[in-house]
Amino acid sequence: MILKWMGVCLLLCLAAAYSMAVWRRWREVSLYQQGWIALLEYVRSKICCFGTPLQDILTSADEALLAGAGIPKQGSEDFAALCHRGSVQLGNEGGALLRALGDEIGTIWRTEQVERLDYYIEALREQQTGL
Repeated sequence: MILKWMGVCLLLCLAAAYSMAVWRRWREVSLYQQGWIALLEYVRSKICCFGTPLQDILTSADEALLAGAGIPKQGSEDFAALCHRGSVQLGNEGGALLRALGDEIGTIWRTEQVERLDYYIEALREQQTGL
């Protein structure tokens, strides 16, 4: 009888540990999504208002803004490479959105970049709400 109770306790502990691990991963993805949304809004505002090139936007961005998106420090990477690297952190759906943004950004005209950024910001917000 004691072995049954020990087995039940072991199963409950494993289920609790697994639930905590999944919750932490969802929380981490949610924080990365919030950081990427903030970074994309910043990039959009710099492109829309001032027509600033992408590389200049990243060098002038606040370190806290970059850290929120999981970018540890300002490096020499371009924005497309950062999007591809960030797609790994966000997982399946958010990662696919960032990968697609990385493929498009910098290759289209300024007005199209602003429209595409609006689309990706809204898509990430909807996904974050669903998460």
